[in-house]
Amino acid sequence: MAERDDKIIQAAMLLGEAIEGDERRERYVSALQKYESDEKLCRMISEYNRMRSVLNGLYSDGGAESETLEAAEANLNTLYVEITENETYREFSDAKDVLDAVISQINAIVRKAATGEDGSCSSCGGNCSSCGGCG
Repeated sequence: MAERDDKIIQAAMLLGEAIEGDERRERYVSALQKYESDEKLCRMISEYNRMRSVLNGLYSDGGAESETLEAAEANLNTLYVEITENETYREFSDAKDVLDAVISQINAIVRKAATGEDGSCSSCGGNCSSCGGCG
């Protein structure tokens, strides 16, 4: 049994090495470094998170005027658009999406090998008693 486990671990290590050398991962790492070093973008994201927290507080207090809430939402939405239109943010987001897709594909392959589950059924909730099947 230990020999089989060693083969699985060795295969996982080879997979890890292949991922590390893949251009999609390299693109992601490069975009992440650029993203983390973009001070303006980091300030905008920090401000967005602060503003969202304040807005959530206004909603939970229940005493805020509707004009105050609308103004806060408008400011938050404006900042959100600025962030998502930022070139550095877009590069990072795109690179992350591509790498996430590869990782999801790998996970589906491993899951199918380990459990027999196809993984291509996006509506699967994990409770087979209510399964109508995929397809």
